[in-house]
Order: sequence, then structure tokens, then C-alpha cells
Amino acid sequence: MEKGAVVAFSVKGQPRLAVVEGLEGKQSLQVTDILGNALVVSLRDLEFASVEYHVHDLKLASSASLAAWLEKSEDRWKSADLKSVWELLEAESIRSATLEEIAGWLWDSLDGPGAYALYRRLKADRVYFKEKGKSWEVRTADQVVEAEKQAAALAVKERSQAELRQKLTEKLANPALPLTPDEEHRLQILQAFALFEDEATGKNSAMELLGLLQRPKTPESAFNLLVELGTWSRHQNLPLLRSGRPLGFSAEMVAEAQRLCELPPTLTARKDFTSQYVVTIDDETTTEIDDGLAVEGTADELTYWIHIADPAAWIPEGSLLDLEARQRGTTLYLADGRYPMFPVSLAEGPFSLRVSETVPVISFACRLTPEGALATYEVHLGLIQPKERLSYEQANQLSSQTVESETKASALLRALDEAARRREAWRRNQGAVNINLPESRVHVDLPNDTVEVDVYPPVPTRDLVAEFMILAGEACARWLQDRQVPVLYRFQPPSENPPDLSVIPEGPPREFAKILSMSRSGQSLTAQPHTGLGLNAYLQATSPIRRYSDLAVHRQIHAVLEGQPVKEGEAWETLAAELDPLASGASKLERVTDRYWIIEYLRRQKGRVWEAQVIGWFREDDRQAQVLLPETGMRTVVKLSKSRALGEVLRLKVAVADARKDVLTFQEV
Repeated sequence: MEKGAVVAFSVKGQPRLAVVEGLEGKQSLQVTDILGNALVVSLRDLEFASVEYHVHDLKLASSASLAAWLEKSEDRWKSADLKSVWELLEAESIRSATLEEIAGWLWDSLDGPGAYALYRRLKADRVYFKEKGKSWEVRTADQVVEAEKQAAALAVKERSQAELRQKLTEKLANPALPLTPDEEHRLQILQAFALFEDEATGKNSAMELLGLLQRPKTPESAFNLLVELGTWSRHQNLPLLRSGRPLGFSAEMVAEAQRLCELPPTLTARKDFTSQYVVTIDDETTTEIDDGLAVEGTADELTYWIHIADPAAWIPEGSLLDLEARQRGTTLYLADGRYPMFPVSLAEGPFSLRVSETVPVISFACRLTPEGALATYEVHLGLIQPKERLSYEQANQLSSQTVESETKASALLRALDEAARRREAWRRNQGAVNINLPESRVHVDLPNDTVEVDVYPPVPTRDLVAEFMILAGEACARWLQDRQVPVLYRFQPPSENPPDLSVIPEGPPREFAKILSMSRSGQSLTAQPHTGLGLNAYLQATSPIRRYSDLAVHRQIHAVLEGQPVKEGEAWETLAAELDPLASGASKLERVTDRYWIIEYLRRQKGRVWEAQVIGWFREDDRQAQVLLPETGMRTVVKLSKSRALGEVLRLKVAVADARKDVLTFQEV
């Protein structure tokens, strides 16, 4: 290539002019570009080379002279009317022409700037000419018509993209700016890419949109853009969105729920328990109250009443709200939000056992042997009127009152407490496994961007209520079993390889070993032993507001007591096939969400020293230990610097904590 020749090549997709200074080996050139930079360019990277048309003063070839050369080229660009040239060539039936020949049809003479202008114009043309080797093919009339259609469509697309780019740029500056339905649709494609990555429908469109905004074409970049646009929050729960679970209720469902609130069902053939002294005991923040407790009789013959909310009295099977509840399967309790199975107006309204309200229930009457076994049991459709609502802490205080200061509530709680202790001792004798490990309690305030993590305090009345719910599950299972009514029982086979717990240190290591040794629980149409609970028959029936399987059990009870046909075994198998994945998915979402927020909490506490205890091994040969952080209840894997014994306490600092990437590593202090 002769010194002084003008060449063009691309830099980050943009054309760059330069003047040749000399050769650099056989395959490269030394050039000075239009910005005054001395560069070495490979011959194969040249897009244009004007050998015949030089800068006039080669000795003064510089960025200034190239700028003048480019300015002259721009003037020639404006006068290059390719359509007129094509019409002339088409009329002459000329099917191919060189750059110089096309220039001859345009201008009287050709110089370097003109050659570069025409080259750029031909390269950009998508209608009249097509590059073919060192010449240009002249398209036919039919090809031009089709190309013009494509060019028009492309122009519309480019105009739309430019408008979208402008709109999103404005929205980045002002996230409150509203978008049109079409613009919202484009963001939904972006959301799908952020959620499902390479599996996303519309992945290419999402990447095109990111490129339009000069962003990296990655799912992470899509997520960050959606956060900046105000579409998502920085802590958007992506696993929840991936699950596809409905997060709200349609207007039709909300209206139907309101109608039920205003027109309650006619309740007939129910036993009236409204005179009973029924108390409800829950967390202070609980809004769906689905169980109440009462005790009747003398000290020698006490009957323990467990009253469970009865949504089946309100929601017919197959109705709009029933089908929606079945699709959800369960209420989802996440650290950053609650997503109910039924509309809140019902779940927290007439379904709930509210004080002084007369509410329909399914009532389990249980009597115990002196040892704590279930002696007799009855099941009724009932009506109650709860007399008092207590938190676990309030109930705990009342149960510890002395006899001298005893109230109706404290007397009831003392009787319940005595029965719960007796009952738990009996189950332990039957082989029940009690696991005592701290459980994480995560408090998230999204509007104020705060997160706190601690553990549930040991409150005896929480165990008391749990014991009576287990009792109700056994009574319900045996009652239905007696009547040979098809239903799904819960079971858990014994451990195949039970560990020798005596050689494992007491406390968290031993409790963790119990978890590892337990076999997987399941469901069956026939009652089988539940080893973990120490029962021969058990099912879940105490949470029908938040668990559809419990609601289905209630409907079997209704059918028996009302003389209606019961659901047969095949229908239960179909129901289980639907509900099992929903239940396991909900459990996984709760675990994943808790872990996200615990990692985020630890990130914000970076630098703090945490006490931890070795409770097990992930890979002992590699010193990867399962450790417990007692302050947070978190169990995680840590790579230890040296071998340690089970139960040994160590001090840790967070090394890396990234909740979005699910990365958490510690270093020993």
C-alpha cells in the first residue's frame, strides 16, 4: 500500500479514517488516524482503501488534512442519489458495475473523498445494489420492490426503537413516568429474560432491547435495568416470580369473596358450642385464626375440644374460589410477603375464629387415658363463639399464675398444659422424635429497607398448641379410618440406619443427627405408622384456611355427617398429584427466601464476629463442616482451616455475602 493512501477500518463498530505512513511487515500498515494516533492496522481489517486518490500534500498528511478530506466526503455523500443511478442502469439492463462506473453515472469526476462517500453509501444501501466481490450487483425491479418493503419495515422498527430508547431513558431519570401497554410488554420480555435466562421466550428481543440501551446483554443486566426503571425492587423475589404462583386475586374473585362476606351461608344441623369457654392462641401478628381450644368435664373425666375453622361451610367444591385455592394449594408465608390461598376478606374475616363472633367449625372432642393415649374421640359440625384471643406469650404468663390468682383463662391453660405434657410423654414412649434446634425468625421491612434475624424464643404454649393440633390429626384419622372413608393419611417409616446418639455430643450436634437419620414422610390411602410423631394413624386437618388438603379432609367429614357421598380413592390420588408439588414448591420458596434475607442480613453485619458450633459434616475429608450460628438459627457449610470435633465452638467472620447470587462464605477468626 503506497504511502499517503487513505484507508478506513472499524473501531468498536464505527468507521475510522487514516493515512498510510508505511508498511509494517507484509500484512500490516503503519497509519496515522484522523485523531492523530499512530497505529498498526492489519490489511485484512481494511474496509476501504483509496490508492488512486491521495491526500494532496502527502508530507503534511495529518488529522487536520484527513478531517478536511472527510468533510468533502460528507458533501459528496449528500449528492449520491443511488435511486437515479439504479433507474439508469436498470433501463440499460446493466446487472453489475464497479464503484468507478457508478461514480461516472453520478459525477463528472471522481476523487478520494467522492470514492469514500460512494463506498459508504453503497455499503449502507439495502435496496438498489448488492456488493459482489470487487463490483456491485444491480438488483432487479422485483428485488427493489421487495427491498423497499423491507427497508420501510426496518425504518418503522428503527423509529420505534428510537422512541422506546428515548422513553426508557426518560423513565430512568423519572421512574414514576407511566409507560404505554406496548412499552410494558417490552419490559415483560425483559423480565422473562432476567428470570429464565437462556430458556426465556423472547430472549433475543430482550437482548436487542439491552443493546439498544447500550447495556450488557445478560440476565443480570436485565435485572439491574428493571430495578433502575422502578419495575422491580433491588430485593425482588425472583424465585417467587419463577414459580408462576398468582400473587393477587382477580376482580371477579374479590367480588365473590365480598359477596360471601355480606351473605353468609345458612348453617343447619350443627351442635351449639357457643357457651363453651373457647380461647385461641397464636402469634401476636397472626391474622388467620384457624383453631381454638376448650376443656369440659371434671378432673376425673375431662374432654378436650379442638375447634377448627370450617371454610367448607362457605366455599362449595368446584366454585370459582375453590378452584383458585386448589391451584394455589397453600398459603405462602415468606419473609418478605404473605400470599394467601383465599382472599384476605374471607381468610381474615368470616373464616377466622374471631372473638365474640359466632363461627362454624369442625369440632374434635378427645379424651385421654391417664398415660396420654387417645381413649375416645368424636367429630362434630359445630358453632362456637371464641371468648378470648391470646398470644403465645400472654398464654404462657397466664398458665404460670398461682391457684390463688387463678382466672378462667389461667385454669383452662393449666388443664391444657397438663394434658399436653402427658400427651407428649406418651408419644415419646411410642418412639416420637423431638428435635430441639433454634429456628430462624426473619423480619423484613421492605419500605424501610431493614432486615433483622433472630430465633423463635422458647415459649411452652407454642408447644402446647402444637401438641393439640397433633391430637386433632390423630382423632380425625382414626374417626375416618373407623368409617373406612378414603382420605390421604400422613406416614413416616422408621429410620433404616438409626445412629448411635449416645456417641454424639448432646445439644445441637445430637439434634442435627436426628434430622439426618429420619426417613422421608409420605401420604397413603391407608393409615400407616408415623414414626416421627409416635402415632399409628395421623393426617393433617387443622389448617383448612391455608392448606387445601386440610380443606379436602373437612369435606369428607361434611359428607359423612351430612349423609352425602364421599370422595373416592382415585379422586384423592389425583388431588395428591396436584397438591404435592405445590406443597414442596411452597416449602422450597420459604427456605430460599429465608436464606436470601439471612445472607443479606449477614452482609450488612460484615465485620461482626459470630459464634458458631460444628454440628455435622458435609465432607469430613475435605474439612467441610455443617455449622450452626445460634444467634440466627442458620445452618450452613464452612470450610475449616483444621480438623475440629463435633460440638466444638469457633468464631467466624463473613468473607463474602451476596444474596442475589446465593453466595455466602466465612473465614475463621
